[in-house]
Amino acid sequence: MEQIEKELLAIVYAIEKFHYYVYGKKFIVQSDHKPLETILKKEITKVTSRLQRMRLKLIKCDFKVTYTPGKHIYVADTLSRAYLKDPVSDYPELESVVHLVSKYLAVTPEKEKYSKKKPRKTKYQNS
Repeated sequence: MEQIEKELLAIVYAIEKFHYYVYGKKFIVQSDHKPLETILKKEITKVTSRLQRMRLKLIKCDFKVTYTPGKHIYVADTLSRAYLKDPVSDYPELESVVHLVSKYLAVTPEKEKYSKKKPRKTKYQNS
């Protein structure tokens, strides 16, 4: 996915997330991505199909994208530099549910023996 698509996707996500607050209102989206401003001014038929689909989601909103350097968008700049040392899980009870399911899962003795062997690492596991 190209950078311009990521930037537009962020706007689509934000507008869908805050639809209740922005629907029917005129508003300005500040972006630190200069090409996005010009892409949104082009005719919808002159952009890639992926950008067309994203723009169609935004057609119901009355907004304008303006370029503002990132250092002048203080909140976004600060949040983009911040990080969480310990990511907070959205589902803290998930681990309990997984253990509960695995405890009462009907498994044949043959499969249980196989699963207790040393697990092989997948490409998604760390080191």
